[in-house]
Amino acid sequence: MEHQKAVHVAQLIILLDVFRDDLYEELIKTLGNQAPEFLRAVQNSPDWEGYKNYVYTFAKCY
Repeated sequence: MEHQKAVHVAQLIILLDVFRDDLYEELIKTLGNQAPEFLRAVQNSPDWEGYKNYVYTFAKCY
């Protein structure tokens, strides 16, 4: 059972990594060279904490 859970978690990490790459490419297409700076600004905004907590709560379901 532990091995099966580890495989499942590893697969989720891989899927998230691919999805993250796709999303980042979209951001670059939209914002060009400003994408990294914009991403940092959003990550450092006060609103991010609430959203981050929502995502972490959702992720714990898996």
